Amino acid sequence: MPPVKLLVEIYFDQKGFIGQANAFFDHYESMCWRSQKGTPYRNWKLLAGDWIFDFEQERKLRKRQRENAI
Repeated sequence: MPPVKLLVEIYFDQKGFIGQANAFFDHYESMCWRSQKGTPYRNWKLLAGDWIFDFEQERKLRKRQRENAI
């Protein structure tokens, strides 16, 4: 069952990533909360955790790249 947008915003706010809530929600809403194979997602919080982890990793990578470019 897809979450209500407000719940997603609260979850991301609790994790300290409120800026990513809309991007996450819009991305999965555009996919009708289904995987690329068409299987409906059962637990949106697992998806959100992966989203946050990937965001943090990307941010760390960009930081390292900037430091190495100097």
